[in-house]
Amino acid sequence: MIVDNYCVGILTFSKRKKYIENLLNQIRLDSDIPVYLCVNCDYNQPFDPKYRDFILKLCLKHKNVYPLFYLKFRGLSKAWNDMVVNACYDNLIIMNDDSTIQPGFFDEITNQYEQLYANETKRILKINNGWACFIVNKEYLTSVTFFNEKYIGIGFEDAEFVGRHGDYPGHMTEKFIDLASEPESFNSFPKNENITMQSEKSYTSINIEIFQSNSGDHQNPKPYEQFYVENYNKIFGEL
Repeated sequence: MIVDNYCVGILTFSKRKKYIENLLNQIRLDSDIPVYLCVNCDYNQPFDPKYRDFILKLCLKHKNVYPLFYLKFRGLSKAWNDMVVNACYDNLIIMNDDSTIQPGFFDEITNQYEQLYANETKRILKINNGWACFIVNKEYLTSVTFFNEKYIGIGFEDAEFVGRHGDYPGHMTEKFIDLASEPESFNSFPKNENITMQSEKSYTSINIEIFQSNSGDHQNPKPYEQFYVENYNKIFGEL
């Protein structure tokens, strides 16, 4: 794996302590790859200081884990975009916290990604044909516009993005398992605490409304970041 060009991005929250602890342990058994950990706040709740302490202690157990705390609930699109914007790496492996990997995972998927885009601009590679894990190139995402931050809740971020840009190739591997079908995972979503099957899981109402009405801003979902990239070298330059 070309470590210098890759990092990992993960969004997690208070009901996923077991998942994120296990996943970070598995990542470190496989690689020293840098990890950007976006730590979300529970909806309509103050940030729990005990949860903050848990995350900080967890990060200190591992090399190269960098937490970003949201002190107010943020949607998945925002978190994905922030991972890309804040990363000092060309390519990001964005993963759901409710997933698990096996040794050799990073070598396999990064080699596949390099081979797939060997003769063209790197774009996106989905792992196991889904969005629970995918590799995205920072320059590519900046050029085509980001995930739509008007989706301020959870759900349909990937479908909206594919609607604008088309679908992307996938790579199948047994070294990555999405655990979203576990009751502990789908019960952790707000207003899904008492459901018994994954098929009953519902996403946030505002995302459903925006997606069904097609009312999102498709032209420039994250306008500030494009300006930032275009003018970065001028920040301390001569006027």
